[in-house]
Amino acid sequence: MALCVLFATPNWVAFGIGTAVVALAELGVLLSYAALLRNRRLTTHGPYAVCRNPVYFCACAHGFGLFILSGGGSVSGTPFPQELWLVTPFGVLNPVVLVASLLFLPLYALHQHRRAVTEERKLCSVWAEYRNYAASVPRFIPSLRGLLTLSFLKGGHFSWRVCVMNRAPSRAAKYFLVVPATLLFWRLKAGVSGIFFFDAWFWVGLGGVIVVGFLYWFLRRYSTAFEQFRNRDQPIPSTASQNGSYCGME
Repeated sequence: MALCVLFATPNWVAFGIGTAVVALAELGVLLSYAALLRNRRLTTHGPYAVCRNPVYFCACAHGFGLFILSGGGSVSGTPFPQELWLVTPFGVLNPVVLVASLLFLPLYALHQHRRAVTEERKLCSVWAEYRNYAASVPRFIPSLRGLLTLSFLKGGHFSWRVCVMNRAPSRAAKYFLVVPATLLFWRLKAGVSGIFFFDAWFWVGLGGVIVVGFLYWFLRRYSTAFEQFRNRDQPIPSTASQNGSYCGME
């Protein structure tokens, strides 16, 4: 989906909605990993109360948010390179974003669904209560009732330490980097076209890339140091993972 960032042609409405979707998706990942005490118990509270695989669902939501963030296949204005855009009776379309998204998003969703199915087979053999849990909670799409009642924020303990153990903060920073990067390339193309030149939003995007990039680097080192200190005298037992928590997924 790097093509969506490089060739983004959004308007401010699409950029705002896409940013909100990406931010909510990464917040969902943080909450999921903050509730997930890996390899020690079956987690059924927090986001796991409304969806059995909230991390994989949020990953797909992030991809959809990036599609909106990059303009959703439409072109706002006539940014560089003008020869690339496709003029149709429905407006000016961005073929790069459309083709990249149509190829990537369905395959990515199928990949995440396949991971969830494979993982659940292992969990059924490790946790006797998993079948009862699976019978009452949806696999991939969160329960609408659970979302409306905010049950994903109730009924359990959320821990920053557990979140760091699962390397979620650095992951969230890395994937949120698409927001300032999209803003940067969008305003850069507009500047080359002479529409806005390099306005204040270009510098906001550049500053955002630097700040979020540094935050990712710092959180990654912090998570690694924390885990090395924690595991110095406490090796982690090898059991089935839940939502990729023990697979180094980041």
